Amino acid sequence: MVAFSIVEPVLRDFLIREAERQGTKAIDVIGDFIVQLSLFLGEKPMAIPGRQYILDEDYFRRIEAINFTVKHDDGKFPQSLKLADLILIGLSRTGKTPLSTYLANQGWKVANVPIHPDMIPPEELFQVDSRKVFGLIISVESLVKLREARLKQLGLEPYAKYADPVKVADEIEWSKEFFKKYSRWRVLDISNRAIEEAAASIINAYRTGKKPT
Repeated sequence: MVAFSIVEPVLRDFLIREAERQGTKAIDVIGDFIVQLSLFLGEKPMAIPGRQYILDEDYFRRIEAINFTVKHDDGKFPQSLKLADLILIGLSRTGKTPLSTYLANQGWKVANVPIHPDMIPPEELFQVDSRKVFGLIISVESLVKLREARLKQLGLEPYAKYADPVKVADEIEWSKEFFKKYSRWRVLDISNRAIEEAAASIINAYRTGKKPT
């Protein structure tokens, strides 16, 4: 049996004829779907193999953004924060890295910076365009669960101070007060929000200058 996916109609028909001639079962795994989709949309297929992998300007922009975001994960290289399109800041396990990665795959150069009551943020954070900066907050319950899961991954006790509800609540309150000191920073509550939803809110807020919703 031959299962195939060939975009070019001439080659597809040739394969089917040859399979029939040799008594081989040939299954077009995508042809029927394309035909039905074409009829539904009223559009003719472009019939360009590998269309999604074309190395165009958008592709290279996304690759550059991904490389930048990986390099500037977790507060690395603060001296080049000014080159970022977006900067995400927040406590540990508030989703900075996965959200940064998702945005990078859409072509945004993102840096993320961890904050904590016992840490001094990099001076460069206060020198960039504040419209780029988004503070992430989260509910106590959500953050405790995320930190407990992280401790479990590391093989540590889930009841360490890192995931203690009282300590977590104190950290969150501190982060909210910290964000208030810089009024032009936008703050986004990511509690129980999908990455896609949070990313869309950040992009919309950045483009419109409004607060994220």
